[in-house]
Amino acid sequence: MATIAPSEGSEYGYWYANRETLKADLSFKYAAYRAGVGNFGMNHLLITKDFGPKVRMAAILTDAPLVSG
Repeated sequence: MATIAPSEGSEYGYWYANRETLKADLSFKYAAYRAGVGNFGMNHLLITKDFGPKVRMAAILTDAPLVSG
């Protein structure tokens, strides 16, 4: 499940998946597949070369300005 952390605007500063449909705004499995991390198996899990289906993904999405370097 993706958690989006806006820099301002939300009452609590965060929100989760749509509470009625329970669908997140971002699919980590699909993003990892598109990035070339692995492929989808017949069970719809992401299968990686090194770890098979035993992977856990997390991310933080924000619109806050970040300093790089």
